[in-house]
Amino acid sequence: MKWTIKERISTSYRMPALRFVPRLVRKYPVTAYCLLAFLITWGLKYWYALVRTDNHLPPFNFSLIAQFGPSLSAVFLIFLTEGMDGIHHTVKSILNWRVNPWWILLAFGFEPALFFSFTLFCWIKYGEFPHVGRSTVALSIATFGLTFVIGLFRWGLAEEIGWRGWMFPKLQSRMSPFMASITMAIVNTLWHLHPSSLSEMALSKEGAYLSGYFPEAIERLVITIPITLVQTFIFNNTRGSLLLMMIYHSASNTSYFFIDETFGIVQTDFFKTAFLAAVLIIGIVFSVVVVKQEKGESPMAHDYLPRKNQLMRAFDKLLARVKPRVVSWLGEEQANRFMQESRREYEALIPRIPFIGNNDLVLSFFFPTSRYLAVYRALQRQGRTVEDAGRLVYMIGMEEARAIPYIARRILEYLWFSRLLRALIKRRGIRSRQRRYPGDFVLNYVEGDGREFDYGVDYIECANCKFLRAENAFELAPYECATDKPISELMGWGLTRTTTIAEGSPRCEFRFKKGGKTRVVVPQSLQALLAPESV
Repeated sequence: MKWTIKERISTSYRMPALRFVPRLVRKYPVTAYCLLAFLITWGLKYWYALVRTDNHLPPFNFSLIAQFGPSLSAVFLIFLTEGMDGIHHTVKSILNWRVNPWWILLAFGFEPALFFSFTLFCWIKYGEFPHVGRSTVALSIATFGLTFVIGLFRWGLAEEIGWRGWMFPKLQSRMSPFMASITMAIVNTLWHLHPSSLSEMALSKEGAYLSGYFPEAIERLVITIPITLVQTFIFNNTRGSLLLMMIYHSASNTSYFFIDETFGIVQTDFFKTAFLAAVLIIGIVFSVVVVKQEKGESPMAHDYLPRKNQLMRAFDKLLARVKPRVVSWLGEEQANRFMQESRREYEALIPRIPFIGNNDLVLSFFFPTSRYLAVYRALQRQGRTVEDAGRLVYMIGMEEARAIPYIARRILEYLWFSRLLRALIKRRGIRSRQRRYPGDFVLNYVEGDGREFDYGVDYIECANCKFLRAENAFELAPYECATDKPISELMGWGLTRTTTIAEGSPRCEFRFKKGGKTRVVVPQSLQALLAPESV
């Protein structure tokens, strides 16, 4: 049997000896990226620095390939963990030019405006420059434009797929945008280690390194942190447009080299002092702006395709847990066909799941709806009714709760009524009313009276209902809501709920009482389906 190249690549890392690699990368995505990017870039730079002498140059400048270390590493890791869907998602971000023109102007003009402003101040102060290029105005503009276009590939494409396409979203999903920016700036500064410094360290010339590159590295870090905060501000407000990051990167380097070659003032004390003062002010301003942004919201994610493998594995585990029940209900042959069709339906459904952020607590109440919908679609293909799907959905919800170990359920019960969770729900309620994501939940926190209930949540808008309505499957919503009954009983929520949006009410009223009895009104049409012998 002949395999295509794509099939060989996609199956090679699934071999038993290599199967742990994607799991390791998913667990430590930033560490894996840094190791690979530094290995490619530093390795090639170090080799080039060692073999290069005044009288001998290598036949090919491998340091040019070293420049692409970040992006080459990111593309490999994206394919390894997310497959071609991840590659397509990254390409989509690179081509994401449909943003407000003001963001494009900011990305292109921010650093050139700084450089040209300081150039003007230098001329006003001294009346002359260290040297002035002899090029005409037209030729200078053409040179700037050509350098910028080349820079889109040499600097932008070479690095930004790695820095903002892979590393920064991973950092931002685990820490605040501000701390992610600081971490990014530190790593970026280390990555730009000069080839000569690498060879000096390799040859144990610590003194040369400390007196040469180390002061420059500190200076570079002081400049890089504020600039990274500016890039974070643009990146997070343009839904993670890699194109704008490439534009920013190229415009920054182009303006630096252009001013240096044309006027020769970049290395003057006046320029350095003025530039450092400016970036420190910029750092303070954008620190305030970036600190206000929410932790865990990765703008690269327009959907949940980056989580596809994770979601599929969770769905496979769920199908395995309910398979005995499904076999007893449908029979072996139909059950196997149902499992295959459910999986295909879910895989096709993942790109259509509306993005509502990356808050894991919220997603734990949202993702199950997509699994229920896939099951419903598969049953429809077999001629089954929504009532049949409701029976199975209820059973799935119960099995998902039962899969949580008893000790974990008790710990979660304690946390469910903790002050910390209540504070998080209050904060979530305030932010939800900003309606940042159209498909998200909108809720209000309700303070408890201590007798009837400890606290409550009123859902004004339900993400699950919005999703089902958008998929023309709103009839499944009451059955999905019914799963709250067994979940509450197993998790110890003591849930009382009398109204739901799924049944036509303006809101869903949830009231929680620790140690209380679960009182969830189940639609009359479901009463027979919830009997033990019905499944």
